[in-house]
Amino acid sequence: MLIEELIRLGRPLVEGGLNEQEALEIITDVNDPRARNFLRHVFVAELPLEDDGELGVWSLTLVTDLETTEGEKAARVDVDRAVGCPFSLPTGGNPLNPQGRYGIPVYPCWDPHLRKFRESADGVRAFLYGRLERTPGLELSEELLITLCCRIHEEARRRFGDSDEKRLGVLVLVRCAPDGFYSYGCQSGSATNLGKSQLKSAAFVEPKLPKILDAVWAARLEEGAEMGDCEAGVCTVTGAQGRVVSSYCKAWPWAFPTWTCPVPHGGDTGLLIESVALSADAYRALTMGANVFSRLTKKLRHNIVSEVFSPTADQPAREIAQKRGANDLASIYGAAFVLPVEDRLLAGSLARTFARRTLRRINLRPDGATTADRQLEVVTGFECFVPEGLDGADYRLTLVYFSGEPSRGDIHLRAYIQDVLPSVAARLADLAADTAHMASDLFLIVHLPEKRREYLLRCYGSVPYLLARGYGGSHLWAQLERALHGRQLGLRRITANCAARMASLVPGLPDSRFNLAEEAIYYLCWRDFIQKWNAGRTTAAEEEGMPMRPWRELLHAVEKGPIEELNYQNAAELGFGCGALVRQFSALYWNATKAGDEGKDYLKHRVLTFGADLTPDVVWKSALKQMFEVAKRYEDLRDRFERFYQGRVGVTLTEFDRLQEQVRKNRDEFLTAFWAGYSLQGYDRPKNPKSDPGKKETTNGGES
Repeated sequence: MLIEELIRLGRPLVEGGLNEQEALEIITDVNDPRARNFLRHVFVAELPLEDDGELGVWSLTLVTDLETTEGEKAARVDVDRAVGCPFSLPTGGNPLNPQGRYGIPVYPCWDPHLRKFRESADGVRAFLYGRLERTPGLELSEELLITLCCRIHEEARRRFGDSDEKRLGVLVLVRCAPDGFYSYGCQSGSATNLGKSQLKSAAFVEPKLPKILDAVWAARLEEGAEMGDCEAGVCTVTGAQGRVVSSYCKAWPWAFPTWTCPVPHGGDTGLLIESVALSADAYRALTMGANVFSRLTKKLRHNIVSEVFSPTADQPAREIAQKRGANDLASIYGAAFVLPVEDRLLAGSLARTFARRTLRRINLRPDGATTADRQLEVVTGFECFVPEGLDGADYRLTLVYFSGEPSRGDIHLRAYIQDVLPSVAARLADLAADTAHMASDLFLIVHLPEKRREYLLRCYGSVPYLLARGYGGSHLWAQLERALHGRQLGLRRITANCAARMASLVPGLPDSRFNLAEEAIYYLCWRDFIQKWNAGRTTAAEEEGMPMRPWRELLHAVEKGPIEELNYQNAAELGFGCGALVRQFSALYWNATKAGDEGKDYLKHRVLTFGADLTPDVVWKSALKQMFEVAKRYEDLRDRFERFYQGRVGVTLTEFDRLQEQVRKNRDEFLTAFWAGYSLQGYDRPKNPKSDPGKKETTNGGES
């Protein structure tokens, strides 16, 4: 159960693994990117110890605007000071209304609130009404409340003037009392101060972080108790006896009580505690673990999402679908967390070690990673690092993929993959790098346009992209789980999908030759990936792809090897050889029919006439057999064909007769291999830049 995993993740961080400031940065939103604009306008109201005393109000900003070297705007939050006024943004419901419990009197303000602050003191009073009731230990007399509202109204008018710009902010009520959350500090002020006091000269308002943290924890626990508590109960997760509260947790909006099916309480919040009851320690661990999970949650890369929502078998339709922007597609999120197999690694001094490494995972950015940090983005599809020390055999990764809107409890779980060895993920990453390197060489061979090459190289280095394109978006998660668990991958579905996409491109020849070449390269690269991955693993017979010699070796045998040794071991190799021979003959035919700078495409002009589909029978009867008749019509073509190709085509036709039944049963493998041979034939000879880039001026082995 995911909630148990989050409790395991959060427990070592709660039990002494972090200091107060680090804990507050995680369980509140001061270090969340969403809080940045709130911290631009922080209103501090310094309350007197006695209700009839003076009070002070001032405003400050905890955000500094910066300009990057690329000329873009960036913002830096003074987190050290922001942690002195911690707050949490609402998840679900109307954020303009008071929600939950406020451990300390720190309240986020939205633009409508700040506009009313500026309009009148009544706007401030309306804002505080309801929030003060949800803030334990804070009581204000009517006279002090009236004065407070007036002073905040005056400061808002002074800070904002008459501008209609939209703003967010934070209101902090400070009382520097012995038992309060703030005190007066030294003359210079610490890194966490909220500014100079207006009630005590030469002093700064300093937060008491340990006391603030205790209050925040108490408020979180009361949020769980709102949906049910029991003074004599048993914790569902740990078995501890005593007071228990419901699992309702604003840090974990996946289990909102408004969601009625299929949870046991069926929408009755009074029964929520009957579903999952948590002790105070377990609830704190859940809150911490849920916040860590949120910090680790990232968006799946757009090229993968685009592939997930693209049709599998129609390449032109895929191209149209992939032109959609990020705003046109549902966002998919991913999160990965690491836990040890045994709980002993989460106890004692090891708890702090685990906590420090987990904290590094939260704060680590790509530009700050070292060689010791294992980068797994190419495997997960989103930004993911595993620091040194958490990548051994004693640890396992858990990956969660979902879509929807978490803040509304609108979660669509797509995959929940547990028990992943970091070493297995690293092996997948290495194979993806090899695949991208192989693709890079092949893209140059077929002269793919540069921009397309750059984009595809990023894609080919991503395991989720390769899986989504190969198996289809609906099969991505199941296949990703198979790979991450070290199980074999099948080639049949990939071959069928590649064949279907190639068939959809055939009517567009010769203009679609680059797309066909790119699809053939994907097939060869992914075939190589799977063969390396499955080495030593048992593969089901129905998933096993046909073996095929390395394409360079096979192409050499077809083009230049001794004709008496030319043979094909199966339908895939036969298809490759047929593709190479058809491409060679096409070059001769293009030269023979050239008028000016343009010739005719053999496949389009002679084979795929009247919109015919390319099938094994068409390759056999219309492409290969017809070469003998077509060659007789052009003297130069006949001479070259008889000297260099006639014998090889004859052997191939004989092999076609021998392997005819196998070709019939393995049609997709034959056709995908055909286009691979067609696209890569002539890879070792330079192209004439003045000629059609899809044709060749040479004949056999470089002779002309």
